[in-house]
Amino acid sequence: MSIVENIKRMCKEKGTTIPKLGIELGFGNGAIYNWDKNSPSIDKVQKVADYFKESVDVVLYGFELTRFEELFKIIMNRRTCDQFAEDSEIDLDTVENYAYGVTTEQPSLELVKKLAAANPHKIIVDDESLFNAAGYDLEDVDYDSLENIPLELLHHYQDQGMTESEMALAYAKFREAEEQDAMQDIRPQEDHHEPDTIAAHHDGDDWTEEELQDIEEFKEILKLKRQLKKNRK
Repeated sequence: MSIVENIKRMCKEKGTTIPKLGIELGFGNGAIYNWDKNSPSIDKVQKVADYFKESVDVVLYGFELTRFEELFKIIMNRRTCDQFAEDSEIDLDTVENYAYGVTTEQPSLELVKKLAAANPHKIIVDDESLFNAAGYDLEDVDYDSLENIPLELLHHYQDQGMTESEMALAYAKFREAEEQDAMQDIRPQEDHHEPDTIAAHHDGDDWTEEELQDIEEFKEILKLKRQLKKNRK
């Protein structure tokens, strides 16, 4: 949103209007409406921020841009942009934009959910701080998808100590794998080729520690899928 739209939103929340705010702060009636075309001085922006007890970033961008970038980098840790994009399933361009500070666009709610799910430093960066920095109230974040998670799978996630955001993302991946299996089952028989299994190559190749962990996680998903199929019969 533009700076005028940001201020209009804050005025509405406080029960005032932009003209009243401008007069009260000594800017003149309607002067703030011109700020999208003619950038205001930093001292005027600071006056608005002080009036609403918000940061300058919230006035300019609608969210805590500087704080969000800091938390983003903490969650990335020492991973490259390519590595983090793969791990978090966040678009590479988006990762680079926030990692290098080249965007002022407020992150989408879905982006913040993925970032929270990919966060290995919950003690340092808790979900509430992350969502608040991005301009969202954690209490308003919709995790209705958790209601659709089968009980066995939900208990498995809880045993692993997952947060709601992590469970939602993990279940989305699980559903995606199920859909791919379903598509494989309905293909014509002549087009079906038995894929090489991970287990067949598990012992012979020089797997990295991270790859071995991925293999074990994949095995767990397969076990859970088998159990769910049994329960449905």
